[in-house]
Amino acid sequence: MPELPEVHTIVQGINKSLLGYKILEVRDIKKKYNLLSQEDIDSKVINATIVSAERLAKQIVLNLDNQHSLSFHLAMTGKLLLREPGHPQDKAERLVLNLIYQNGARELRFCDTRLFGKVKILHSQEIEKSKNNFGLDPTTKEFNSKNFYNVIKSKNTSIKNLLMDQRKIAGLGNIYATDALWLANINPTTHTSQITKEQASKLLDSVISVLNEGIAHRGISMRDYVDLYGEKGSHQNHFKVYQQSHCSRCQCEIQTVRINGRATYFCPLCQPHKDKTLNKKISVN
Repeated sequence: MPELPEVHTIVQGINKSLLGYKILEVRDIKKKYNLLSQEDIDSKVINATIVSAERLAKQIVLNLDNQHSLSFHLAMTGKLLLREPGHPQDKAERLVLNLIYQNGARELRFCDTRLFGKVKILHSQEIEKSKNNFGLDPTTKEFNSKNFYNVIKSKNTSIKNLLMDQRKIAGLGNIYATDALWLANINPTTHTSQITKEQASKLLDSVISVLNEGIAHRGISMRDYVDLYGEKGSHQNHFKVYQQSHCSRCQCEIQTVRINGRATYFCPLCQPHKDKTLNKKISVN
């Protein structure tokens, strides 16, 4: 599932390439899944102009000039692709926006092989209200040591679970959380009650670092993700511990632990845990 850097990259592309484009038509390719009602499309989308795009946690929000927005959640296999008219049909197209700007036409295609992605039309007031459903965003000034430490102490769970809880930290997912914990020398199964202020401060810096690297590399393309222009990211070539066999710091063999069903990689020497019996098969909730 695309995480903060991948969604950020797509939003950057939209703000670079699609501002000022008017939506002339919306084609719902797979109508039986009822992505959007025709009534809402006609009254809230058609003839509206794209004025900006923003990221809300892991969602892409396309803001229009009529106080409405189109919200895209890519889920497991979703893509947003900018195409020229006449470009061959993309695999698993679900929704296509026909756009025009200064007599130039383009198409914005939402594709989704597994059909888990979502598209919604929201009023600007709903967008602002929905922001309350998400936690600290690592790209904002509110993501500081004090607030981060308070969030860590607000939930009794493993630190890995805390990082992936969108109600606590917005936009962070399995891969970047795993690498941030390695960078901060914190075992992913460590309970939040055991995290010190010093560890929290180091982890905050590590989260920001791995996310900035992911953005610089334009995201992770291991399976389905591509950017707005259909180009792959390269951050999969720069993982720190995720899917690695040996630690780059101490050369120790990397171990795995399942936390809420997600594979988490860690170095037993660089990320020590008080429980010396920890092994590859342990499961932590």
